[in-house]
Amino acid sequence: MPSKPGFVRRVFRKFALPVALLLAVVSVAADGPVSQIAGVTKTNDTDSGSGEKWGRIGGREITYTVGNTSAFAALSWGSVAGQPPSAAFDNSVDSPGEVLTLDPASDLAGGIARWTGTAVVPLVNQPSISVPTQFMITVFTNGNQPVPLSMAAGGATPGLNLKLVDNFTVFMSFHAYHAGVWQPLLDFYDSMPTPPGNQPGQGGPVLTSFTSGFYFANAGTGLTLDQHDANITQRLNSLTGQAASIKDDTAFMRIDAINRLASVQNSVGQVQDRVGQVQNGVNQLTTMVQNIPGSQQLPTDLARTHDVKDAKDSLQQMLMILFGLAPCPPEAQGLCDNAQLINDLATQVSVDEIRQALSALATQTTVDQANQQLGALGMSVVNLEQILIGLSKESSVQEVKAALGGLASHMGVEQVKQRLNELGVEIAAIKNTINQPAAASLAVQVAEVDEDESDTRRWLVSTSLNGTPVTAGLTKLVVVSSRKRGQSAIGDVTSLARVKQLMPGLLEVEVEIHKQKLSDLSFMLNLQSAGAAPVRGTTLVAATAKGHDH
Repeated sequence: MPSKPGFVRRVFRKFALPVALLLAVVSVAADGPVSQIAGVTKTNDTDSGSGEKWGRIGGREITYTVGNTSAFAALSWGSVAGQPPSAAFDNSVDSPGEVLTLDPASDLAGGIARWTGTAVVPLVNQPSISVPTQFMITVFTNGNQPVPLSMAAGGATPGLNLKLVDNFTVFMSFHAYHAGVWQPLLDFYDSMPTPPGNQPGQGGPVLTSFTSGFYFANAGTGLTLDQHDANITQRLNSLTGQAASIKDDTAFMRIDAINRLASVQNSVGQVQDRVGQVQNGVNQLTTMVQNIPGSQQLPTDLARTHDVKDAKDSLQQMLMILFGLAPCPPEAQGLCDNAQLINDLATQVSVDEIRQALSALATQTTVDQANQQLGALGMSVVNLEQILIGLSKESSVQEVKAALGGLASHMGVEQVKQRLNELGVEIAAIKNTINQPAAASLAVQVAEVDEDESDTRRWLVSTSLNGTPVTAGLTKLVVVSSRKRGQSAIGDVTSLARVKQLMPGLLEVEVEIHKQKLSDLSFMLNLQSAGAAPVRGTTLVAATAKGHDH
């Protein structure tokens, strides 16, 4: 069973940890760096090619398998000398802090290298801010054992000796420090009010880089003929694959271009057909008009603009004359004499006729007819009222009450209570199922080891599976600060933790508290066990410890 989270007293004590695997420094000149080399194969990379994975939650992992390295007197992998990691937020690596520096306190013997720097973050409608940045690599085997790193002169700086391992995984992550916690660099940038980025494919404005490579020295006088042929064959196969990919892309472009041209050609043909159909329609219309008996050739100016304007002006002048607002033109004097002007239509005679007609509308007879119709409506209202009263008589009300009483009978209430009891039993069964521990859960015991006036927090973590010690790795270290007002603050300080495997089933976890102000806080340790498979497991346990004020 996993141990429950709790608070333990800190007791100071230091341990001298044995290093199970040392990186031998070979005193021969190394060639390189090269991106790939015979005998070493990249078997997995969690980045899809976008280059963002190491700036997001979870980081980026690359796994290599090391085969036969007998052809090399020395073989290492690591950071390329003279090309340290970089991180910038303004689309250009142009300030000293944006080129990161290797931290001398890096736990190289534990397989951890850390570079630090600073970078300016442009913001919208407010001043830019400067934040600390870091890049970390952690190297471990498929069994979650740390692989020591070393500063090999003329080679990887730092790097690992590939003559001593048969497989290794590199975990890489960029972080930015803001609001008291280290955050994945790209997630931090997305959470800030930063300017809009570039279009897809143009890069930036956040730039991150880390250059790694292989350094090697041939054994004896060089490679054997077979080894040389194998090396050349491997490189040719790689180039052949790239050439095939380029060939496929070119063929696709050629096929796509031909298909698009064929589509355009079909569209042009359709347009030509439509134009021909319109021309045929015009010709048929012209022929039909010409075949009408007595018809003439169609005019070419059936609806010209000046014709419409002349018609409008003529109509306007005619209305002005009929209203008496304009004199009759001399050429139309005869027509005006026979026309009756509009203002003459409203003579006294017509007005008197309209008045007489209106007076006749409200005679006594029409008023009496209206009264009779209103009386009939009143009778209808009385009838409607009697009908409504009949609907709400005592007998109908009693029937409704009896029906409602039947719905809430004692029998119905008892059925509802019985169903609620059944639901309670089902919920209890579900709870028991949820609370059942995993058949093969990881048992964890945590003890904090420290002294007074220490600058570090240190825990010893014992892990076992079914009573047998098993190797486990730290996946996350979370710090929880309790506030008097408001909610507690939670931060991920995994990047600050130093983890050492003392023996199978025993880990030592250490984190600095003086510089990071992590005293008087609670911690949560998340662990994973690789189990029997060559991949890390999914069992998750947590333990919490609290320190004292200094």
